[in-house]
Amino acid sequence: MMNPKKSLCVAISCFMIFVPVDLSFAGFSQRLDDKAKAIVRNTEDRKAQALAKSNYKLNSKGNCPKLEREVVELVNQEREEVNEEREENEETPLKILKVKNVLKSTARAKSKEMYKSNKFAHERPNGDPFWTLLDEPKYKIKGKQEKRAENIQCGESPCMPTPQEIFDKFKKSPKHYKNMIGDFDYLGVGFYCKKEGEYYRWYLTQHFVTFF
Repeated sequence: MMNPKKSLCVAISCFMIFVPVDLSFAGFSQRLDDKAKAIVRNTEDRKAQALAKSNYKLNSKGNCPKLEREVVELVNQEREEVNEEREENEETPLKILKVKNVLKSTARAKSKEMYKSNKFAHERPNGDPFWTLLDEPKYKIKGKQEKRAENIQCGESPCMPTPQEIFDKFKKSPKHYKNMIGDFDYLGVGFYCKKEGEYYRWYLTQHFVTFF
C-alpha cells in the first residue's frame, strides 16, 4: 500500500508539470523583484516597530512624556500650515497652542479613567461629561473657561504607537481635526498605557481650552 504522504507529493509534482510557467527572463525577474519588495516592506515594518519601542518608553505611571510632547508639536505644525493658507486668503491666523501642564494632568487622568473602566467615551465612567474633570478643585485651573473640547483615541498593538500615527488618525476625522485647528489657546495631551502580555493597551486624550 502506498504511503499517503508520498502519494500526495507525487500528485502535486505531477500536477505542477502541467501548470503553465512563465520561463521568460522578464517573468522570472518580476517575481524576484516582488519578493525583494515584500522582504523590504517586512524589514521596514519590523524596524519601525523596534524604533517605536526604543524611542517611546513609558514612565512608572504609565505615561509617555516624549510622545505627548511630540503630539503637541505635530498639532502646532499643522496649525502653522493652515496659517499659510489663511495668510494668502487674508484671514485671521490661528494661535500656536501653548502647553498648560494642568491640562496635561487632566488629559492623563481622563486617559487613565478610560483604561481603568475599559470604556472609550467622552463621558466619564460615572456618566458625567468630560469637562467636569477640568472643573475639579484639585487641578486648580485658574480663569473662566470660555471654550473647551476633547479628542480621544485608543488602541491595542504589539508596539507603542508613534505620535505621527496618532496625529494622522485624528486628522482623518473631520470632528477631531476641527478641534486641532480650532480657536483655542491651550492644549494638554495625556497618554496612558500598560503592557498586557505581548500587547500595549493605550488611551490618549487631548484637552483644548480658551479662557475669557
